Amino acid sequence: MHLDGHVRTEPRNQKVNVRTFMRVNVRLLIALALIACVAPAFAEEAKDHYKCYDAKPLSSFNGPDVDLVDRFGPTLADVVKLDKLCTPVDKNGEGMVDPNTHLACYSINDDPDFADAQMEIWNQFGEESLRITRAGTLCVPTVIDGETASGAVDHFKCYRGGTKFDSTIPYSPRDVSAVDRFRTNVDTAEAPVAFCNPVDKNGEGIGSTKSHLECYNVEDRALRPLNEVLNVTNQFGSQRIILKRQESLCVPTRTYDHYTCYGAVYNNDDFQVSLTDEFGNTTATVTKADKYCVPANKKNEGLADADTGLTCYTINDPADVNGLLIDTNNQFGDEILRLNKARTLCVPTKKVGSDSHLDIEHVKCYQARSGRDDIPFNQITVPLTDEYSSDDATLIDPVSYCTIVDKNGEGARFDAARLECYDISDSSIPPLDIRVDIENQFGEQNLLLKRRENICVPTRQR
Repeated sequence: MHLDGHVRTEPRNQKVNVRTFMRVNVRLLIALALIACVAPAFAEEAKDHYKCYDAKPLSSFNGPDVDLVDRFGPTLADVVKLDKLCTPVDKNGEGMVDPNTHLACYSINDDPDFADAQMEIWNQFGEESLRITRAGTLCVPTVIDGETASGAVDHFKCYRGGTKFDSTIPYSPRDVSAVDRFRTNVDTAEAPVAFCNPVDKNGEGIGSTKSHLECYNVEDRALRPLNEVLNVTNQFGSQRIILKRQESLCVPTRTYDHYTCYGAVYNNDDFQVSLTDEFGNTTATVTKADKYCVPANKKNEGLADADTGLTCYTINDPADVNGLLIDTNNQFGDEILRLNKARTLCVPTKKVGSDSHLDIEHVKCYQARSGRDDIPFNQITVPLTDEYSSDDATLIDPVSYCTIVDKNGEGARFDAARLECYDISDSSIPPLDIRVDIENQFGEQNLLLKRRENICVPTRQR
């Protein structure tokens, strides 16, 4: 799709010539037809940051009902009105990937019975454990005044709140330089206000289940409203709006899955790998498959990447951290862990024939137990669903701590992808005794899966 247009860096005069206005609307109708006909060329995951401005419609809008499916499940939502326009922003001189694809965010009436969820997230501002509440807006890829759009941006369903799960730890504001088509500012990103999932609207698909956004308050009453009049076009049609005050900065964000680990049997030939993690460098011998860990939906928190698991191999590794104590935090609370020998190397894995990009980290797992001998671990029972089972699981004790590892110099991108694994009580459930064909960097293997043994939880060091 290409329509003549140009980027404006200063607000326009609000007086609109009637003849010009009619020509613009004709072009916008053509743009809408092209948007409907062109299949989206989705990006792998959200790349741009967005600055969101309060928007007031200047023309009528008849909102449709839409079917929405995201990580929390399907809903039927009533689209009410355009509420915000989010425009790509160059944060701290990092540039923009797609400066002409904006997000028009509409208030929606959605599932009133949505239960609060806790999310472990990571972005450029660090790691966070967030509590989110029901959905408030649907954000739709949008063009302004007939500009060229890539079609490579997902729809997003944004949930209210995004508040810190542990309210005793205050959020640390961050100053960022922010340059968008309307303003050049130094903004203060304050408390989180919304968490946005990629969403499948009306069966159109999702480009990347990992392309989340976390939005932070950057409202600044000292700045004058923009009062910028625009024509926006998207799958809901064309509408004339006026932009007012800036409200939030939305940052590309990753979430991490929980994993259920099953005992696995597969005997491979021994081989050596070099491993570098936060505790040092070693050369380890990989011996045999020990566990197969699949993404697990805990308490209906959903999945970020249902197609990518971990195969954990027993390793002979000289690394022994000799009872090192570390402080950890996850959804089950704060913990002091005592670490000992490294026991397994877990490798991103997919089933043979899957489209997974294996876009998670390798982790090296150390034996672990509670470092507080005077305070026993408080056993917890949680509902747990994966592709092989769906029932409650009781966490008995922490048994391992898995930290990101650079295998053979391949690097590691995400410094937050740690896991704490717990023994789970499962003696009443018989072994699976099923075979699954998997593939990873070690080749294709036919694993025999046995009993459910562990749940691994996204974890960070305090």
